[in-house]
Amino acid sequence: MTLKDFILLYRLLAQHRKLEQKRDPMFATNRKGKLVGYIFFALFVLYFLVMAIVFAWMAIHDSTHTTVELLFCFLPFLFVIDFTQRLYRQKTPSQIVRPYLLLPIPRQTVIDAFLLRLILNDNSSLLWLIVISAYSYMAVFFRFGFWCALCCVLFFFLFTKLSSMLYTITRTLADRYFLWWGLPILVAATMIIPIFVFESFQAYLLLGDILTDAPFLTLLGLLTVVFLLFAVNRRVQYAAVMNEAMKKTQTKLRTVSQFSFLDHYGEIGQYLRLEIKSLMRNKNPRRSFLSGVGMVLFISLIITFTTAYDGEMITNYWGFYCFLLLGMALLSRAMSYEANYIDFLMVHHENLLQLITAKYYFCVALLALPLLILLPTVVIGKWSLPMLLAYASFTAGPLYCAMMQMVVYNRVRVDLNEKLIGKNTAESNWIQVLISIGVFIVPVLLVQGLSSLIGPTPTYWITIAIGLAFILTHRLWLRNIYHRFMRVRYQRIDDYHK
Repeated sequence: MTLKDFILLYRLLAQHRKLEQKRDPMFATNRKGKLVGYIFFALFVLYFLVMAIVFAWMAIHDSTHTTVELLFCFLPFLFVIDFTQRLYRQKTPSQIVRPYLLLPIPRQTVIDAFLLRLILNDNSSLLWLIVISAYSYMAVFFRFGFWCALCCVLFFFLFTKLSSMLYTITRTLADRYFLWWGLPILVAATMIIPIFVFESFQAYLLLGDILTDAPFLTLLGLLTVVFLLFAVNRRVQYAAVMNEAMKKTQTKLRTVSQFSFLDHYGEIGQYLRLEIKSLMRNKNPRRSFLSGVGMVLFISLIITFTTAYDGEMITNYWGFYCFLLLGMALLSRAMSYEANYIDFLMVHHENLLQLITAKYYFCVALLALPLLILLPTVVIGKWSLPMLLAYASFTAGPLYCAMMQMVVYNRVRVDLNEKLIGKNTAESNWIQVLISIGVFIVPVLLVQGLSSLIGPTPTYWITIAIGLAFILTHRLWLRNIYHRFMRVRYQRIDDYHK
């Protein structure tokens, strides 16, 4: 295929992606979500610009290191932030290639076109480009000249592309083998652990000096690494697409666990059994759950063995995050998984009420897992037991109450097992975006504000009391959610079947 033909194919595929979004039944809702996303993106840009200006001012007045050296000290943290935010928004090419497999177009060419589009249409790179450009103009341009400032911007721009390539490789491989998530964790640990162990940024200071002395060779080396990852990514995406297209369904005999002790709890017990078996048997819920457990373990290790998160506000944030993560993985998709068999749930009176009640009980029971994982922080004296109980009770109360509202607002059916071909798995709506942001920000601000007024210990007991109030009245607000869903049930069933 000639270069001209490839460019025409790229433009055609880009047009297809735009038309696909416009023809989606959820286009109006997603458009509102995008508007909210653009507003938050603008706020993030403004926030990071202020940080860049402050950091540039501090670097200019630092007499021990050059401004380029100090800029490169930020490199490992940029990788962690950039890679983490891609988990929530970036899709792999293998998720969108399959409709083109039967067309008379070389499959590898289609994958190349989508990989190129992934590189060019990257809002994350745009964010870092703006931030690094602001810093380079203020702190590098007037000291080292235009070319050095430009090379700094290009280096960090290429570094974000490296992060993007590594993410798509990891995400695709992890769909088959969960342990591949250890690859970015290993890379991040290699970059960050020496800083905390040796309490030195010497390697990054040296990298800044190398860029200052030999900018073109440094950029050429990084560009080579990006191209190598691109080549690896091509092969990984092609193998993933072909494996998904050629796979055969195999019947496996399994030992079925009956969980007979749940029979004592009647119909709610049956739905609890359904929740447990859904995690055990279905790939998408299981993957979300295991990812949450792994994240809680990782954060717990950082909190226990380092001083990285010892600040009061950051402690509150990660505390709520650990307790909320597992429940959020399930409740953010409330009724989206159940939409696969919604017709059966509508047969008997108040079936859905029993279902959402069982779902709430199951998520509350899951809070025992982060509680046990975070107990070492209590043993070594970093955190207190009332602190953990406050996080757990507030999560089980108002935060789960907020997340359970997604029973009413989720309109998209999510496949239980298919992972490469379902575009709905990446869809969202603006209410889900607002609730997801709110449950992370509001409790942190509440606890931080009360703690500054009356102290930490009284704040924890007040938080526990608020959580218990919601827990004790859970039947009231769950029934309210049920009645609101029933008022729009026919519209929701129609949405699920689209």
